[in-house]
Amino acid sequence: MPSRIAQTASVARTARPRYACPALRRNNEEGSRDSDLLLVAAAAIAQTAPPQAKPTQAAPAQVKDPISSALRDILPNRQKNTVAAVEAMPADKFSFKPSADQMTFGHLVAHMVEANYGLCSGAAAAPAPKVEEAKDTDAKDKLVAALKASFDFCGEALGKMDDSKLAR
Repeated sequence: MPSRIAQTASVARTARPRYACPALRRNNEEGSRDSDLLLVAAAAIAQTAPPQAKPTQAAPAQVKDPISSALRDILPNRQKNTVAAVEAMPADKFSFKPSADQMTFGHLVAHMVEANYGLCSGAAAAPAPKVEEAKDTDAKDKLVAALKASFDFCGEALGKMDDSKLAR
């Protein structure tokens, strides 16, 4: 019985495409030995190459507290970006309102301060500290300090948090 390589070469020699254009037929016939040799070499390589191992994905490691871990991972970037945006706003623009029906920028900052304390306190089941309420009319420096303090509280609260406190 002929080898697989010989069979492949035999099929390659007999299975010639039909070309309507004489120039293509002539070029194919002239280069047939080269193409036969290339085909035999490719078939030999394919037969002798070790089978490719299927890539295996390592199962992700189990995280003890996935929700708490995710919140802790997200917080630093959110804190950095939010504080930077508030610090970038000129002090005289804290009274800016996109439209008459919307909050001022200062009110939005005061709202974020309140939300940080409330959400982090609730998520971590930790009491929020007693702080002076931030007002939209406060100076930029005071609002920035209050925002930073609220993020600091979130960092501390989420650092002690575990997912069991979310089940209630």
